[in-house]
Amino acid sequence: YQCFCQYGYSGNNCDVFDSCIANPCFNGGRCDNNGNSFTCVCTPGFTGFTCETKVDPCSSSPCQNGGFCQSSSTGNGFTCYCVNGFTGDTCLTSVNPCLPNPCQNNGFCQPSGTSFLCTCQAGFSGTTCQTIASDPCSSGQCLNNGICVVTNNGLSYQCFCQFGYSGNNCEDFDSCYVTPCYNNGVCSNNGNSITCTCPPGFTGSRCEFRVNPCLPNPCQNNGFCQPSGTSFLCTCQAGFSGTTCQTIVDLCSPNPCQNSGFCQPSGTSFSCTCQGGYTGSTCQTIANPCLPNPCQNNGFCQPSGTSFLCTCQAGYTGTTCQTIANPCLPNPCQNNGFCQPSGTSFLCTCQAGYTGTTCQTIANPCLPNPCQNSGLCQPSGTSFLCTCQGGYTGTTCQTIGNNNFTFYKTSYSLYTIICLFYAEQ
Repeated sequence: YQCFCQYGYSGNNCDVFDSCIANPCFNGGRCDNNGNSFTCVCTPGFTGFTCETKVDPCSSSPCQNGGFCQSSSTGNGFTCYCVNGFTGDTCLTSVNPCLPNPCQNNGFCQPSGTSFLCTCQAGFSGTTCQTIASDPCSSGQCLNNGICVVTNNGLSYQCFCQFGYSGNNCEDFDSCYVTPCYNNGVCSNNGNSITCTCPPGFTGSRCEFRVNPCLPNPCQNNGFCQPSGTSFLCTCQAGFSGTTCQTIVDLCSPNPCQNSGFCQPSGTSFSCTCQGGYTGSTCQTIANPCLPNPCQNNGFCQPSGTSFLCTCQAGYTGTTCQTIANPCLPNPCQNNGFCQPSGTSFLCTCQAGYTGTTCQTIANPCLPNPCQNSGLCQPSGTSFLCTCQGGYTGTTCQTIGNNNFTFYKTSYSLYTIICLFYAEQ
């Protein structure tokens, strides 16, 4: 097998977590992996858990009495701008050289140690702004290396500030310049601190960490989650669907059972009840209707489409040879013979003059000879006629007599004996 590890994990079984894989240390800091955590070793001038903060000499608020602290461009020092009434490197001295304001023509007075500095209005210059200046930029109105450009016919000016500074005189510093947000995060300046608004898929105070959209797993019902950019894709288990596998699928719609089989949902699967003649998990197979043999009493089964035909053994009948047949229906005995069932066969009792298994043979009525006293027997249809020897008479020559006999041949080729009786004289 081979393991495809989630972001941040490695090893044959994804058992090694690299906390430094996202390079969480900023500003050139070195990341040391500590298993499930990490330690950043910051370069000089930076601090913080991820070296995200530039060391600010103003962070200890060295300027007293409400003085404003500004870090030097090198970050190694600071300057205090004291409020009115205070002076000194850290505004500890209560002397205010700007009271009253020594700067003329609405110049702005800024204490400078035990003295002051005037920031003059456009068009004025001098220590106390007492001189009408020909160049409004000559007094250095643009702070922090801002570039001053004369405007309004020499009566005014405009400052183009260095990156990270703003304001009419470039007096405002933007903390987002020193400590930017990563991965297109939006930085909001809060004075000496910032707030980063991260785009989807990232987190952290500086938007430095990529969010794993599969932790925790958003796929329900044991679905498998696969990161897709800043979102995810779910591969659902059988029987479930939806963006997060939240929907139970109707496995019988459309009907998976072929050949008009009936589908019945069964948990996350289904079962098919097949029509006659079909089988298989989806009724896809034409069944052999002769397996097992439906013909009873050793009948022979022959498939016929999805059904069967039974050829029954003698003595049986019915769709499946289930009925003992009446061997006398129809009557197999010919010439009005009487049929008597005998097991699965029959016996015929024949009418007089007939013989054979089914009375199909005309019997010889002269065998054995029914004519007594050596009379001659002649068949007549299914009966006989006797020609008696002299001195005998009767149907079978059974009577002793002195009669004379005359024979006449009829049109039916039958012989009729006409006896003429003569009284002896």
